[in-house]
Order: sequence, then structure tokens, then C-alpha cells
Amino acid sequence: MNYTKLTSLSLTQSENLIDIIEYLYDSNIIHRDIRPNNLMSDKSGQYIKLIDFGFAFTLDINDKSKELPIAGTIIYAGYEFLNFCSKIEHNTFWSPSYRYDKTFDLKCVLNIIIYMINENVQAKLNSIEELLSTKEKIPRLLELWENVKNKNTKYSKLLNTINKLTKSSDFQTLKDQLKELYNKKIQ
Repeated sequence: MNYTKLTSLSLTQSENLIDIIEYLYDSNIIHRDIRPNNLMSDKSGQYIKLIDFGFAFTLDINDKSKELPIAGTIIYAGYEFLNFCSKIEHNTFWSPSYRYDKTFDLKCVLNIIIYMINENVQAKLNSIEELLSTKEKIPRLLELWENVKNKNTKYSKLLNTINKLTKSSDFQTLKDQLKELYNKKIQ
């Protein structure tokens, strides 16, 4: 089966993406590099595949998080991760570490969904991505995602649900809220 790069996301595809993250969540796997370039679709657009598990890791069975060297995407990362990165001294010789939790990928997916369905966010993220240094990108990303959270109650509600996620069955609540997001034009 041939797969192509995704350029947009329908509600069904977004729900499929949430299902993929639920599978990873249940398997104690954190991908850490979820971004549009790592999402593929079959020719019909019906099935999504997540690729490039180079930065992925598996949590021990009873762990909910693990401290690891920072790697993978920052553009679509959640606010907590970006806030942490904003406080790092980027001129040091040591490799900074971050405590990745099981919801890290879910926050990236939510930000990708917003990116894919909102032209304004897409334009801003594309312009941020063109900046050369991570040090320049992080404050702009923090501002962008904070603005989206403050202006869009559906996005904010989804983030709150993700932050309270404790079991696999909570993923259905996320998918229900996702429908509300698609029914509302994002500011």
C-alpha cells in the first residue's frame, strides 16, 4: 500500500490519530517526534500511519514519565515542554534532559490538528519554523500556543482533558471534544 504525506486532517483522520496515540499510551511508548512530516496517509486518505520512531522510548510498566535528553520536535510540543526549554541555557556543553510523560505525544497531536485545520496558526507556525535558532523559536511558540489556548475554549478544554488523563478510556472523551473543535472555527 502506498502512503503520502498529510496536508490536512479531517475529523475522521484526527480521531484515527488519537487512536494511534491511545495505542502508544497503552503500550507505554512515547514517540517524542510527532509532526506532520511523520504522518502518512494511504491514497484514499482513510488510514493514517505514524512513522520515524527514532526518538521513541518505552516506559517501564509502572512509570508515567521518564527523564531523557531532549530530542524530537519542539514546533508542535506542548506548552509545559516549551516553557521548560525556554529556561535552558542553550550555550552549555551538557545535554539538557526533560521528564517526558505519557501525555507528551497527545499534546503534540492536538497542536498538529490545530495547525492542520487553522490557516492562521499554520501561517504563524510556518514562519516560526523558518527561524534559524531554537532559542528564537521557543518564545514565539510559547506565545502562539498560549494565544490559541486563551482564544479557543475548545482547544483549552481539550488540553485540560489531556492534563487530567489517567486511563485509556479517557481517550473517548478526547474524541468527543475533538468533534466540538471541528464544529467551531478556530480563532
